[in-house]
Amino acid sequence: MGEADNWGSGWRYKVRFLAKDETVIVHHLCTALLNMFASVVLMSILVAAGVALPGGYQQPSYAPIPYNFNYDVNAGATNFGQQESGNGGNAKGSYWVQLPDGRLERVDYWADGSGYHATVSFQGTAKHPSYAPSYGY
Repeated sequence: MGEADNWGSGWRYKVRFLAKDETVIVHHLCTALLNMFASVVLMSILVAAGVALPGGYQQPSYAPIPYNFNYDVNAGATNFGQQESGNGGNAKGSYWVQLPDGRLERVDYWADGSGYHATVSFQGTAKHPSYAPSYGY
């Protein structure tokens, strides 16, 4: 390692020379960075070429899987549930809920590529509590 003084253009500065082992370290660091940069550029080119080729990336297609599920919740006054089955883009099912007025609301539906189609029905008669005003606080 050595140093040299230079008085050029009115500014004093020191130049530090690298020792042989420091030069080797700097050389290996620069080589590693250059290799990483080249790898990134090469991978970018390969990905761009793969996507641009005819028949490059294609969305995978999956066969429709038939399914069927249902559930019921019956806990005192709480009563609701659903059942559904489907195959591919089509689904068919129903769901229901016990309303506070005593009726059972049921929705039967089917869905396909044209949209969601529902039929709503009610079972039972609505029962509302009678109103009795109170005059106290």
